[in-house]
Amino acid sequence: MCIRDSYNNINNRNDSDIGAEVRDGMEPLARQKLSDQIVDRVKWWLMAESMRPGDRLPQEKDLVELFGVSRGTMREALKALEVQGLIQVSAGRSGGAVVARVPYETAANLLGNYFYFKDLKAEEIYAMRRQIEPEMAVSAVGHLTQDDLVTMQDLIDACDTAEDTPDARRMQRLNELEFHNVIARRSPNSLYSFNCRFINLILAQQVTVKK
Repeated sequence: MCIRDSYNNINNRNDSDIGAEVRDGMEPLARQKLSDQIVDRVKWWLMAESMRPGDRLPQEKDLVELFGVSRGTMREALKALEVQGLIQVSAGRSGGAVVARVPYETAANLLGNYFYFKDLKAEEIYAMRRQIEPEMAVSAVGHLTQDDLVTMQDLIDACDTAEDTPDARRMQRLNELEFHNVIARRSPNSLYSFNCRFINLILAQQVTVKK
């Protein structure tokens, strides 16, 4: 059943039918923060309903009924999903929650928190880069546009002159990393693309921190 059918039929079902649909196939709630549990269940429900970016979630009162929680708990769960980038919530009579496509920046920043205190060494980062970047580049080369090639040439030119100040050398390093990002963005393999851009982000942060 698609999301639109579920949404249109919510008000035509009794509480036991709604609860059974949500609970079907799910594990019992663990002893943890309730809103976190609801976040996981909403994610499961989004996948079960094959929802896509742009699809609208049911209204808050219907979500409360569907998941069997209070308004406060549901609002907290929706806020967490919004922070994660999975939905966008707007206020007003015509507002509500809409499924969103998670931006790369949001995902990379959340993943970056994991590595925040890992003390990654440069050789570890480059070892990973050497493993996946050649394959990523092969996958991307046929998808580069003329604008991409112009941008890449501009970045090459910006790195072509030996600079004699720390700030100028730092900017050249960032331009070099952006050159690799231009290629990574064009890879049709989303895992290659994300991982290569994330590696470049870590390297760029190291350049900035060493300022």
